[in-house]
Amino acid sequence: MERTYLLFMSNAPEFNEFTAQDWMTYAGCEDFADGGSPLIASLKIDGDDAVAILDKEGLTIDLVTTDEAGHEDTFVVYYDHAKGLAARKLASLRLEMTISDFSDGQVVS
Repeated sequence: MERTYLLFMSNAPEFNEFTAQDWMTYAGCEDFADGGSPLIASLKIDGDDAVAILDKEGLTIDLVTTDEAGHEDTFVVYYDHAKGLAARKLASLRLEMTISDFSDGQVVS
């Protein structure tokens, strides 16, 4: 049975458990301590599609943009559970955000 997780704001992204395709794309994610699957949600950052991934280690925001010449640029930012950063950022997620909304995270790439 697939579970859906909602944040308590009407404009918050809807989180769902990983599908088989999500596991192929984000294979480095970890199940939660209770065995629950990582969660994934879609959102937009400056109008581009992005995903938010919540797993045992923290919250990751993954954005790939393509410029007019077809060149891709990847932006990944991470928020650690251990430092309490993931919970704070999770509470502020909205369906549409800007890149500056993620300046408080650890940029991975």
